[in-house]
Amino acid sequence: AQQNGSLARDSPYANGSGETRIVIGRDADSCLEAMRWAIDEITPESLFQIRQLKAPPKVVHLVLATTCVLLGYDDASWSGICRALADASSFRQRLFEFEPMGVNVAQHRRLKKSLLNPDFEQEYVRSVFQKVYPMAVFCRACGAYLAESRSEERPQDVETIVDRRDSYLSFSPDLRQMSPVALQAVQDLKVTRTDIGSIHFHGWTDCRGMDFDSIISLEVGEVLVYPDPKTKPPPGEGLNKPATVTMFQCWPPNGSDCLKDQRAQEKYRRKIQQMTEKKNAYFLDYDCRSGIWKFQVEHF
Repeated sequence: AQQNGSLARDSPYANGSGETRIVIGRDADSCLEAMRWAIDEITPESLFQIRQLKAPPKVVHLVLATTCVLLGYDDASWSGICRALADASSFRQRLFEFEPMGVNVAQHRRLKKSLLNPDFEQEYVRSVFQKVYPMAVFCRACGAYLAESRSEERPQDVETIVDRRDSYLSFSPDLRQMSPVALQAVQDLKVTRTDIGSIHFHGWTDCRGMDFDSIISLEVGEVLVYPDPKTKPPPGEGLNKPATVTMFQCWPPNGSDCLKDQRAQEKYRRKIQQMTEKKNAYFLDYDCRSGIWKFQVEHF
């Protein structure tokens, strides 16, 4: 990284602890300065203390795994991380030689996913285990730098995608009322087509720039997410993630006759369950009387 710009800091905490809070600006220079500060703070002693953790808190593992991925390590398991930290000289050399613009697509994707985790907040990381704080700063500053420097990768204006008056889809929470900042981390997004069905996406979703009408197709008895396989991201990314699907109007073919016979209802319910499981989904429920079918998927 080029040695320009200035380190953005505010004053130490009022409690007189001498701790320094790093404030990462949006400009590239302050991001680079924050990364340089973090690299200087990642010492052989701190790496040794991190390795002593036998059962690290989840956020500690998350920060370390993200850092290792950025530095080019292949194994982001805790044992793999400890092996990387064991050679402190090599680990720190990778830090000193790190060039943010050399981050590849897979690394950038992993970084963005980690930074969307609400626990990946610098002061929270510090409160859990202070020795990991510099790495949280390093990752956050790298993400901010790439967001600023790779302007051509920024998604198009979300209003041109979400705020389409002719869309047959509705959203909970209402994406049309959310700011671009809020759209990058929407919790438990639910997409509904009235009287047809809904998809409840679990966890956090980055909704910026998504053309939902082209990604999601909800028809009677059929749900498709990423109908075009060429546009489908890897499992766990975008909308190709764990979800609960609820479909309406899924009636038995012989309708009223099935409704009168309890055994016929149960037989048809088992048929729906088998069909669900053949599609590698987890069957939740089916009711012949209401025509409502529920199931879960790990991805689409």
